[in-house]
Amino acid sequence: MRFHDAPPDTKQSLHREAEMKRLIKLLLDAPLGEDEKATVPAVIKNVMDETTSTPAAAERLKSMLSKVGKSTYDVAIKIIGDIGSATLKKMLGL
Repeated sequence: MRFHDAPPDTKQSLHREAEMKRLIKLLLDAPLGEDEKATVPAVIKNVMDETTSTPAAAERLKSMLSKVGKSTYDVAIKIIGDIGSATLKKMLGL
């Protein structure tokens, strides 16, 4: 888990890693299909860093978020707003 805007092993990078794990757990506890749940860690990793996979992963995450409840959605959006990639934020209108 890397973050381009935070040096490794700093308080900021540790916070981002913890928030990323929190988002993964939140989605794994959501009412998603087993196939979707299996892809959650990879999708989250790909939307947190700007890579060539980010747009496709952002579409997947957007689809997943449309299936969760309002409270889960609100928490996920808060986390994404704090640590998500620019591409993801743009695709979600944040």
